[in-house]
Amino acid sequence: MARIPDQTEYRRRWRQLDTGTRRRIVAAVRRGETLDDPREAAMAVVAARGQVRFWSRAWLTAPVVSTAMLLLPSQRSLAVWAANTGLGLLVLGAMSWFSLRKAHRAEAGNLERAAGRRRGGAGKAGTGAQPASTDTGHTPRSRRRR
Repeated sequence: MARIPDQTEYRRRWRQLDTGTRRRIVAAVRRGETLDDPREAAMAVVAARGQVRFWSRAWLTAPVVSTAMLLLPSQRSLAVWAANTGLGLLVLGAMSWFSLRKAHRAEAGNLERAAGRRRGGAGKAGTGAQPASTDTGHTPRSRRRR
């Protein structure tokens, strides 16, 4: 059972990790996956919480930028401004929603793994294992080693 670190301990432990491990943790959180190692899973929980904080506010970028554009003297019309705002909200809102879902999924799965409640399974980050019945010999890009 791995303990979830607080922010200062997380920063200290994050600096001690090698680059490959950091990338694996961040990639697993971005994909919404669970890591195998409970210590890495504990780090992924904190990383996922940071992603949740970021993506829960990222959609606000569109209205802020469009309001700043409204203040520019070269702005042609209110209709152009409204279209830019709507498009920005739509794109950033969808991106935020999908990323937020994956961050919540990563947080929940890694929290269970860090607590020791979740045992090994197919398709988890770091294992590269597929169930024997669906093994086609194909390795997805996200699972390939670089």
